[in-house]
Amino acid sequence: TVATGHKINYQHHDREGWGEKIEWLNLADGFVKAKNENIPVMVVIHKMTCSACVYQKAWFSRSKKVESLSKNMVMVNLEVHEVPSLPEYTPDGAYVPRILFFSPNGKFMPDVKMTYNPQYKYNYPGEIDLTNTMKTVIDKFR
Repeated sequence: TVATGHKINYQHHDREGWGEKIEWLNLADGFVKAKNENIPVMVVIHKMTCSACVYQKAWFSRSKKVESLSKNMVMVNLEVHEVPSLPEYTPDGAYVPRILFFSPNGKFMPDVKMTYNPQYKYNYPGEIDLTNTMKTVIDKFR
């Protein structure tokens, strides 16, 4: 239970194979934790049958760097059908996979994106791109 009296339902399982050592939360609980602890939120949006998602999940779930950095932010994992119908979740389209970052107060951070792929700004093709972005976001709220 957090200070607000809101019971958080932590999802310690690997959330469909994306990392068993990552503390995955649902969206609502994730934003509560982010606000209470003043840490950013990373939202992974995917589809189980998408080949690009399967590729991303393979390197993501094995990455010790992603696992380590995830301890400094709230991690949310959504299947595409779980994504809220709000514009901040589809800033440049509804493609998958995409990874979005939110401030501790729940505001979407549109400037946190890949700069060299204008067609898929929120798709991270590899560990280095993602972990560099995660470090940047974490440092903004230290």
